[in-house]
Amino acid sequence: MSPTRWRSLAILVLPFVAAVVAGCASPATPAPVASAAAPVASASVAVASVSGDPACQGTSVALGGMLVTTNPNVSVALPPGWRATPMSEFRRLLVAVSENLPDPLLKRAMDWELAEIDSGTIRAAALGISRPSCAGVSMFLAIRPSATSVEDAVAAWRAHSAERGLPETVQPTEMVDLPIGRAGRLTRTAHPPGAIPSQSTEYIVLLPNHQVAILAGTSPASDTEFPALVDAAAQSMRGD
Repeated sequence: MSPTRWRSLAILVLPFVAAVVAGCASPATPAPVASAAAPVASASVAVASVSGDPACQGTSVALGGMLVTTNPNVSVALPPGWRATPMSEFRRLLVAVSENLPDPLLKRAMDWELAEIDSGTIRAAALGISRPSCAGVSMFLAIRPSATSVEDAVAAWRAHSAERGLPETVQPTEMVDLPIGRAGRLTRTAHPPGAIPSQSTEYIVLLPNHQVAILAGTSPASDTEFPALVDAAAQSMRGD
């Protein structure tokens, strides 16, 4: 991909590595929309806002799909218009983005994410749209080793995810009761270099077998509606 083409894309790809590279795009020059209605080209998932259209042009209003893992069996109902993405496709997207990242700190964070996929920690992913920016965003479902309590699971996840190395602000953990079980809700605001701030909403759930399921989604920090999407998805979580 040429440097000119790369600069024309707004990059908002993954939970934890969610950023719009400065100068990539503006509301007046929208990038392609990653919608549930069409396949997503590598390195083109992220989008700038669609000028003047709060409904987000090109997006689907179809019912969302499901995120599913086995051993343990965990499922999550996705928001309307979202689509589950094969992990091979998700990883190809990451690699394409990582090869063009302009900052070593962002590349380190992306490498951390790739390692989570390769280790089998991140097991399912989905793509969708965040409003009101109309940015292309993602959500993932991960499985971590066993913990003795939700509090221990949250502490272990916070320590592990800090290895990404991105500057961020983490709000105090909220303890919540979901249909699937007790969970900790984390809210982060990341401040990647040369990029817009992003917000992540994460649920760390202690499963009956004491394994840990993590549902995480990220959007531009200005998208005030996005955390409610993740909250609704968390309420739909089911497992054995």
